[in-house]
Amino acid sequence: MKPCFLVFITSCFFWAPVVSQITVTLTPFADNTIYQTPAGNSNALGQNIFSGNNGGGSPRRGLVKFDVAAAVPAGAIINSVTLTLNCNNSRATADNVLLHKLLSNWGEGSSNAGSTGDGAGAAATTNDATWLTTFYPGSFWTNPGGDFTALASASTSITGTGFFSWSTVDMVTDVQNWLNNPAANFGWILLCNETTIGTARRFASRENAVAVNRPSLSITYTTTLPVVLTHFTARAANTTVLLNWGTSQEINNRFFEIWHSTDGILFSAVGRVPGQGNSSIKHEYQFIHPVAVSGNHFYKLRQVDFDGNKKDSRIVKIYVPVADASIKIMPNPVLHELTISSTINLQNSNYEILNQIGSVVLSGLVSSTPVKTNVLQAGIYYLCLFKNERLIRRICFVKM
Repeated sequence: MKPCFLVFITSCFFWAPVVSQITVTLTPFADNTIYQTPAGNSNALGQNIFSGNNGGGSPRRGLVKFDVAAAVPAGAIINSVTLTLNCNNSRATADNVLLHKLLSNWGEGSSNAGSTGDGAGAAATTNDATWLTTFYPGSFWTNPGGDFTALASASTSITGTGFFSWSTVDMVTDVQNWLNNPAANFGWILLCNETTIGTARRFASRENAVAVNRPSLSITYTTTLPVVLTHFTARAANTTVLLNWGTSQEINNRFFEIWHSTDGILFSAVGRVPGQGNSSIKHEYQFIHPVAVSGNHFYKLRQVDFDGNKKDSRIVKIYVPVADASIKIMPNPVLHELTISSTINLQNSNYEILNQIGSVVLSGLVSSTPVKTNVLQAGIYYLCLFKNERLIRRICFVKM
């Protein structure tokens, strides 16, 4: 009876999610200005948006919203937020322009006050936001002038023209809420001093002819590769290695690839196991790998999500006492040709010679004729022998 060797090695660890910090810059998907005028004007497609009182003491309020959920993946953590606007018409006296989170949705129709003399707005069109309506003509604000939080999310003092920015912790909270609940993303309203005549500021809109002057929202967020690997084990018996691993959480997990090596350096994929997609419960996985080479074997898992992101696990090393096939190559190092010798029958076997990055540089059938190696450049190579399409030996050699 042949002896049965059993080796067990375990690597228990958390596959700690990889933290990745990313910054994206968005332009608005809607902006508008509402005017406290008898006509209830709007300026959906105009070159500018306004905030503050005009020369007659009539308030204007700018509206702006960004599609956060389209640019930031669900589950991300918002770290910082910066809104940047280009003020192209102002006054020398400083006034604070406040951002308040809007509580009702609003529209951007086709009204257009042009690029000059647009402080009065234009007649509202279907779906325009106005001082009274969220979507002209039939949907109304609960409070004329817009429904928004009483507490401002940010405030910036503006004097003269140029680029001005808003960036606060409260804005981070707003954007995080919009990411978590996109249906509640109604953007911000811009309020400037409405107790004094002539405080209005004019800002370039998303339709502005100069692209660099358009509003932008910079968002920095962190994401994780959200698969938590709780354990990864390898067990060997004769010519088989049994791999087991488990997860406690999976989000967007497409599959696991199993990678194998006999030297811990050059790995190749030997199998694939489907993932659970999205799961918050524990799952166990198993993969059986037949081996025919005695010695150390190395394994790692590569987790791949549906977006193509990849993460490799730690490497598990295991010794497999497979019966020695007594395959040798001579000479080693080699100059012009090498000979393959074996105590087993290699008839109808084939070989491949791989370079250090795993590319096949030579291949053919195993025979008594030496393999010509004079075409190879000097370096380290791997001779892989296959019988019935199964790898039976990998041998490292040096080409002089």
